[in-house]
Order: sequence, then C-alpha cells, then structure tokens
Amino acid sequence: MRYFGLDNPLAAPGLDPDGDGQDNLFEFIAGLDPTDAASRFRVDIAAVPGQPGQKQVTFSPRLADRTYVVRASADLSAGSWAEITA
Repeated sequence: MRYFGLDNPLAAPGLDPDGDGQDNLFEFIAGLDPTDAASRFRVDIAAVPGQPGQKQVTFSPRLADRTYVVRASADLSAGSWAEITA
C-alpha cells in the first residue's frame, strides 16, 4: 500500500518495477523502496591490504531493525553454507 496503492499489479512479489535487479519481495524484506532504482541492497567484497588470504565484506544499507548473517561455502551446493563469525 505504501509504495503502490491498492490493487496495483506492479506490487507482485516477484516483479521489479524500478528495474534495479531486486524484486519487490527482496526489497520489502531488506526495508528498501521498490519504486526507487537507487534504493538497492549492495554487497562489496574487497581484498584486505597486507592480508592476501582475507576478504572484507561490506553491505549497505544496514538498518537497525534487521539482523544480517554472512555465510560462505566452498562449493555453493545446498546445505554446505556456514556462518562467518569473525
């Protein structure tokens, strides 16, 4: 209702009316505006200077009322993901 009004077909969970590559359901869960292409969840992975075996993961926005968990997998198969705690 907040972004699309009543009975708007663009409000369907799997649609991406703002064309940012993130569907309405994802944007709802992430607390984003599904009608604004600039309102996106971003993840960056960068090398850590002087630590060739490490990567730094940053993401935004980070909202106070959300809990974020970073998980990793060596082979991307289902069930092989482990939470990164450090």
